[in-house]
Amino acid sequence: MDINLLSLLLKELILEHDKVSFISMGSFMAEVMPASVSDRGMVINPPYRRLYYRFSEKSNDKLLINLYAERENISVEEAESRMVIFLREFREELNREKVVVFPGLGRMKASISNEYFFIADEDIDIYPDGLGLEPIRMKVLKREESISDDKPKNIEESPKVGKIEESLAEKVVEELPQNQEETPKEENIKEETPKEEIIKEEKQEKQPEEQSVEEKKEQIFEEKVAKEKKIEKKRAKFPLWLGLLLIVIAILVIFFFIMYICSDAEWVWKLLYNDEQLRILGKNF
Repeated sequence: MDINLLSLLLKELILEHDKVSFISMGSFMAEVMPASVSDRGMVINPPYRRLYYRFSEKSNDKLLINLYAERENISVEEAESRMVIFLREFREELNREKVVVFPGLGRMKASISNEYFFIADEDIDIYPDGLGLEPIRMKVLKREESISDDKPKNIEESPKVGKIEESLAEKVVEELPQNQEETPKEENIKEETPKEEIIKEEKQEKQPEEQSVEEKKEQIFEEKVAKEKKIEKKRAKFPLWLGLLLIVIAILVIFFFIMYICSDAEWVWKLLYNDEQLRILGKNF
């Protein structure tokens, strides 16, 4: 039993089954993945069959042992004993080397804490139903120029349009005397609507006044904001340590001023000198 034969047996079984037991080391499983879109929606990938491994999925289907016994023409019991010995050596090598290659399938790796995981080869072929399916790359079609943009040019260039315009102009000139009697009515209609024009003018005069009031309010608000910013800048410029220094100086000035006024007071002498020094100085309080 070697790794090449094990890979061939696993691949043959995984083509027909969705789950193959790896005896005491979990199971290999396969599932069909649907079509997907990649490359920013420009490529449609066909469905495929994904191969993965789970150490926690342990079963006793004996598919691998039975196929190995059939290929080697040995009994199932002997095949199982050989497989157990091989997998013990396989696991020791995996824990030591941290990777074991399955030719034609992929690579099994072990983490630092000896947790096992399997990485299948990109070109693995375990999906017979997907034979011949390839990714489809979509093309972006350029927008054609609209037909409406070409119409005005053709109309201007056609001689028929000029003739139609000339005939219409002649008809309008001929019909002018007949329509002169009807024009006063239109003038009367225009004269009858001075009220609407006055209302419109009043509305137009009111709108600037309203806008000016709003502009004044905005200016006042902006001036207030500018003043507040100036005050904040002044406060930020005035350092905190300078304020503390001024307070200390003021306290010292007040203290020395009090000492100067009350220089002959008993509590001042007792504050500055002890009893022996007061006796030497002749101060008996």
